[in-house]
Amino acid sequence: MKKSRYGIVFLALFYVLLTVACSGSGGGNTGDLSLSLTDASTPEFEGVYVTISEVQVLVPSDVEGEEPTWEVVASPEGTYNLLELVNGMMEPLGLAELEVGSYDRMRLIIGNEPGDGENLFEEVHPFANYVVVKSEENPEEFVIHELKIPSGFNTGLKIMKGFEILSGRTTDLLLDFHAMSSVIRAGNSGQWLLKPTINVVAMNESDTIEGFIIDETTGEPLEGVQVTIQKAETGEDTDDADGVVTSTVTDENGGYLVYVEPGVYTVVITIDGY
Repeated sequence: MKKSRYGIVFLALFYVLLTVACSGSGGGNTGDLSLSLTDASTPEFEGVYVTISEVQVLVPSDVEGEEPTWEVVASPEGTYNLLELVNGMMEPLGLAELEVGSYDRMRLIIGNEPGDGENLFEEVHPFANYVVVKSEENPEEFVIHELKIPSGFNTGLKIMKGFEILSGRTTDLLLDFHAMSSVIRAGNSGQWLLKPTINVVAMNESDTIEGFIIDETTGEPLEGVQVTIQKAETGEDTDDADGVVTSTVTDENGGYLVYVEPGVYTVVITIDGY
């Protein structure tokens, strides 16, 4: 794959997504937390299926000296193809009522039993977490590999992202799952590993980067183009050493859309043959 330098027209529309907070739990000392799932996509895989059992929030104690406790705020128990949750597509995970205040971390529990539904082959899920790739021997065939979870994630993926719950208001958080950096082929062992990497975006404070990519010569939209959003200062304030914040691939109309927090970013376009 080569970075595009010519031969395409890159039309980028940057605008602020204005989200009005919805009515919450009716005022008083509580508000609502709404959670949704999306994916920073990659063209490297045909499907990436992940089962999310629970999302928990660390709730501080009102009693001095008592330890904070983990409270379940969503129990989707669903198996999701992350590659279908791109370009603005989101899957609701749950809505929970919480006490007004500040929260500094969440925990994502990956399931070990697949949820209901079918995969892209219209078959039941063979595993709770798995990846679909093209066969190395025959590109016309597909191979399914179970994704093993390293022991360090057995207690859940801790997400260090602070948020506020306001009285009678809804706080909307988007869990942006990075399939590209979360799925790892473990060398000579033949195993495929799932090491979840997630960026959390506060929807009521988010912006979007949206645009289209077309062939300059033919005017035709270019589908499946990798669009990567990076911090302008490489590596600054990101989970990834290369500064990648999120990514996606263009749809059949050459369009793409990602949600990001306000800031300055570099948009990198990667497409073979240009």
